[in-house]
Amino acid sequence: MPLQPDGFAVHGGCSCRAIRYATHVPNQAERIPFPPPPENKVVDLPHTVICHCNDCRSAVGNLTLAGFCCQIDIVEVSALKRASSIHPPSSTEGGRDDLPASGKVDVPDTDPRREWLPARKMFPPESPPQDSFLGVYHSSEKAARTFCTRCGCGLTYTYMGPHDPLMLDIYLGTVDREDLDKYALRPDRHV
Repeated sequence: MPLQPDGFAVHGGCSCRAIRYATHVPNQAERIPFPPPPENKVVDLPHTVICHCNDCRSAVGNLTLAGFCCQIDIVEVSALKRASSIHPPSSTEGGRDDLPASGKVDVPDTDPRREWLPARKMFPPESPPQDSFLGVYHSSEKAARTFCTRCGCGLTYTYMGPHDPLMLDIYLGTVDREDLDKYALRPDRHV
């Protein structure tokens, strides 16, 4: 199902909320055509996709991966630092940082303790800040997956091949429920 023609934002993040993202989808007229898939159907970026390849299936532990495929330049990311002073040290239960040892992080997206950076500076081919909860697994020479090192939630897939623009597949399971419902993010294609 094609995305709505007006611009909108999609928010989401990991299960514990240490990592959050915001994707700013432009109006239909400003969207970039995606190279034709095997069935020669051109779709605009961003679009939703379901992937059945072995790499994606094993990465998410499911028969398919549902993703929101977009150019990396329309995404911002906030990855809390391990020593972020979110909670006083007395509230931890022996964790390796000053966040609670388990459970969700109670830091709203608008909180000044969250630093928002362009995804291009956080996701491969760049490396995330060493003191953040954003981890990277290089599943091949040209592909990388990101995840939260605190809760283990998988977040994105990046293929660093010769095409431009650099693209990011955001796992649809990490999109906030209100945005999934609001924008009807149903798959545009199967690969």
